[in-house]
Amino acid sequence: MSASPVNNSSNGAAAPTSVNEARDPSGFLSEIIGAPVTVKLNSGVVYRGV
Repeated sequence: MSASPVNNSSNGAAAPTSVNEARDPSGFLSEIIGAPVTVKLNSGVVYRGV
């Protein structure tokens, strides 16, 4: 996986699903394999990768 931090102060990313939504992590991970993803940490650092 190749990911690099992105300094992005604008909020142009799609809203994440509810944290309280029960979901099987293995099913979720198999759905996103090979898909572009954006991960925003609580610190504000944004990682984008595939």
